[in-house]
Amino acid sequence: MVEQAQDSKSLKAIQEMVAIVQTDIGKRGIKHIFPEDNPKSFQDAALALLKAQKVAILTGFQCLVDSDPHIETDGIAGALVIARALAVLGRHSTILMDSHCETIMKDIIANYFIPELLPFVDLKCFTCGKGTLTPEELHQLQTLSKECDAIVSIERPSVNPTGSYMTMRAIDIIDLTSEFDQHLFPQVGKPKFNPNQALISIGDGGNEVGMGRVIELVQKHITNGEKICANTVCDSLLVSDTSNFGGYALVNAMLIELFSLYKIDQVTFSGLLPPPLANLLESLQNDTSVKDFLHMHLGVTLTQEKLCADLCIKHGIKDGITKRVENTVDGLAFDVIVDIIEGMQKVVDGYDGQ
Repeated sequence: MVEQAQDSKSLKAIQEMVAIVQTDIGKRGIKHIFPEDNPKSFQDAALALLKAQKVAILTGFQCLVDSDPHIETDGIAGALVIARALAVLGRHSTILMDSHCETIMKDIIANYFIPELLPFVDLKCFTCGKGTLTPEELHQLQTLSKECDAIVSIERPSVNPTGSYMTMRAIDIIDLTSEFDQHLFPQVGKPKFNPNQALISIGDGGNEVGMGRVIELVQKHITNGEKICANTVCDSLLVSDTSNFGGYALVNAMLIELFSLYKIDQVTFSGLLPPPLANLLESLQNDTSVKDFLHMHLGVTLTQEKLCADLCIKHGIKDGITKRVENTVDGLAFDVIVDIIEGMQKVVDGYDGQ
């Protein structure tokens, strides 16, 4: 079991990394909606995932109401890197999305993960529309709520105070959205469904699951805030320029905490990994390559980013801002995304953990 070693050194590194993804590059006003525990929330979330054995990951934002597929590029890559990091550590994750995404996401998952990791990742898709979840689906959600050690939402629309689901432009998307968030995340003023479970939310606008934790700030500072504000709450709220960036920062925070908690050598880390990754790590010739190995297999890499972008393009998934099929996220060019990823990698590379 991972013990919480929330030392100031690792928190300082996480703070430096989080600053890279919290510049308000999209000019949405996110600097006004950071939670009080920012950036410690990233550290808390990372430690919670390192302790978890079973995790549910909610994603998929249906902001492209006039297109098919309806989901945007943001959120997908972030969800996949989190699931990949967990799988590398031998942890099981279940990705939750809407029924209209099922065929696309099955192919994306099958081509994103190496065969050895696929047994650690499941996909469950649920019926869309108000009050349409079936008894079987409700049972599945109850089971996930009971059995998962942590639940992560990333770029997933949240029910608002009036029971609707809104885009940033205040368009109601309930007909394209499954209501599973209401069965996993409590609404404002309500208790958690599972008090022993870590609830982690990643968002960039105020209408995503978990953003109800800063509902008053969203209503005050975000355009259309009164209409779009999320009414679900979480334990750790991670606000970032794009939700994908928040997912990347979370995975890198996991790496930083791993380096804090364990000596960086083959013997230690091979004991944390499932075969055949453990066998591959043990075959390394010197300790200095362990960090590179973990970056490659557990961290956020440009190779995985490009792979996800190519898979999204293959299936016609559009940028939610430009509404074009291209390798951009929220209007940010791929080169900008590369700079963000490399900037975070430098922080992790510079952290010795000891």
